[in-house]
Amino acid sequence: MPEPVTIYGALGNGGVSESQIIIDVTDTEAFLVRKEDDGGDIFAVDTINGVVSIGGVTPVTGCRLILPQEDDPVTPTLAFGDGDTGFYERIDDEISIAIGGSRLWRIGSTVMGGIADTQPALLFESSTGTNPNIVPDVVDVNTGIGRNAADQLSLITGGVGSHYINAAGSTNRWCTQESVADSGKVTTMPTTSNGGIGFAQLGDGEEYALFTFTSAGVVTLIANSANVGTTEDNDTTFNIYDAGTNIGFNNELGSTKNLFVMLWYN
Repeated sequence: MPEPVTIYGALGNGGVSESQIIIDVTDTEAFLVRKEDDGGDIFAVDTINGVVSIGGVTPVTGCRLILPQEDDPVTPTLAFGDGDTGFYERIDDEISIAIGGSRLWRIGSTVMGGIADTQPALLFESSTGTNPNIVPDVVDVNTGIGRNAADQLSLITGGVGSHYINAAGSTNRWCTQESVADSGKVTTMPTTSNGGIGFAQLGDGEEYALFTFTSAGVVTLIANSANVGTTEDNDTTFNIYDAGTNIGFNNELGSTKNLFVMLWYN
C-alpha cells in the first residue's frame, strides 16, 4: 500500500496556509483528502461502492453523492448562482429550500410546503371528498381541496365537502355549520343557477326543515318543525327565505344558535 502524500500548505496561486493537507489512498478509497489538525475527511472517493463523500460524511453504500447535514439557509449545502439559493437538510429527513438566503419551503416525510403554520402545503396522503391533501394552512389539515371521485374535485371545510366540482366546472353540493347570533343571517349559498333541495337545522334539534328551492332562490317547505317560516325577519321563527340569487337563513329564536345547512342542486 503506498504511503499518503502530505502537502504543507495550500495548492494553487493563493499562497500557503498553515493547515496540513493529506492526500491518501486506502483499501476502498481511491482518493481521500483530509486535514491533519482535525482528522476529518474533506473529500473521499469510495471506488468499491461508487460513493463520493464531501465534508466528512460517512459514505453510505448505494448512494452516489453524500453531502453533510447543516441548518444554514444563507449558504445551503447544494447552492446555485451567488450561493444563497439552493437545498440543504435542516434536520434529519427534511429537505429545506433556501431562496436568497431565507428558508422558504420544506419537504418532509408527510408534508411538502411552506415553513410557517399559516402557509400552504401538499400532504402525502390519499384524498377523498372529505379529506384534503392540498391545504392553505398546514395546521388546519381538514380544510382544503380533495378528490371526491374520478374527474371531480371537492372543496372541503372542517372535514365536510362543501362543494364538488366536476369536469364541466359545476358544483352540486354546499353545506355550512356555524354559530348564528339572535337576528343573525347567513346568506353564503353560492348563486343558485339551478334549483335543488336542502335540509337545515337551527339549535340542538330545536327547529329544522326539508325544503326545495328554485334557480331564483324561491323556497318551498316540504317538511318542517313548528317554528320555521320562509319570510325574512319574521320574529320567533327560523326563517329560510329567498335572498335574491341566494338562499338566506335567519335566526329569530331569541338567542345564539348553531346552524347546520346542506344543499344539493343540479
